Amino acid sequence: MPQRTKPSAGFTLVEVLLVIAIISLLVTLSIPAIQSAREAARRTQCMNNLHQYGLAVASFESQNGHFPSSLTISINGKSLEDSEWALHTYMADLLPHFEQVGLAAQYDFSQMFCSKSNLPVISTALPFAICPSGPSRDLDFKSTFVPSLMFSRTVRENKLAGPLLKYLDGKYTATYQGALADYTIALGADKGIAERSGYALPKSAVYGLESMFPFPVATTQDLASKVLALYSGGGSTEISRGLSAAEITDGLSNTFTMIEIAGRPEHWLKGGRYQADEPLDRPWADPRSLQQLKTVGSDTKLVQADNREGLFSFHAQTVNVLFADGHVQSIDFDVDAKLMLSWMTPAQSDPLGGKTP
Repeated sequence: MPQRTKPSAGFTLVEVLLVIAIISLLVTLSIPAIQSAREAARRTQCMNNLHQYGLAVASFESQNGHFPSSLTISINGKSLEDSEWALHTYMADLLPHFEQVGLAAQYDFSQMFCSKSNLPVISTALPFAICPSGPSRDLDFKSTFVPSLMFSRTVRENKLAGPLLKYLDGKYTATYQGALADYTIALGADKGIAERSGYALPKSAVYGLESMFPFPVATTQDLASKVLALYSGGGSTEISRGLSAAEITDGLSNTFTMIEIAGRPEHWLKGGRYQADEPLDRPWADPRSLQQLKTVGSDTKLVQADNREGLFSFHAQTVNVLFADGHVQSIDFDVDAKLMLSWMTPAQSDPLGGKTP
């Protein structure tokens, strides 16, 4: 009687190869979905970061009756030669409202933001200040602050402002370690892009089109007159300008507060990283972190063109923006510059037909 052959419990080579091919195909198909889900989570975290800023700004406004000043300048002294200056940004005012009570208690408002006493604070990385979609980089950055470089060449050569800025450069130029941030406020928009977008600005508007966080002095002459008045009488003065909610007549839901400008100190253009013009000195405590919106050359894009001059993100097709009522909105990369400027201004509608909510 012939013996029966026991069937093999293994797989043939063809079957193994077929299974491997199917698994490889499934993995290949799942990678884009996994990457998309991860980016969606990162974008949500980015929006949550901006919500933290929104809560802090709302808390400050509730306690003080106005929004924080973009910059605050404190001056003490009877003459230029013996005066003591202190400069800090809106971020120093917001620290206690971020529940960063320890940092807020350490910050010395009587000293320049980059003074030795303030270094432990300004070198601290804030957990909500970095977009998770941004590139890997060194977030504790060595920067050199030169006071006069906050101003244009025209201002530096002004007869009234020139000697003052030269004195400040000699006394307060400093190199320091500062932590970076991917979010900031807009001081305003460059006069060129504002006028190309239909806004008629007076000649005295040296800082261009104003945002809800304007520069605390309107003109060079305004700054010089305040300083001269201080010296003539001695004592101290504080130069700041914080708008109230009532002054934002375009509506809180139509006026943005914080914008995403990710990737610093690396310089990114729409075509990729531009290493020839690095680093960008933009630590979160530095006045240079405040953005004046501009365009690159003849370009009219304010979004995703340049993280030195405009809004920039590493999300897929969108950049996140915080509005003054606290809501965060994802804006498409191709948004029109006119609409962005209408959202930026607190009390001027779009010159071509009003705001779009």
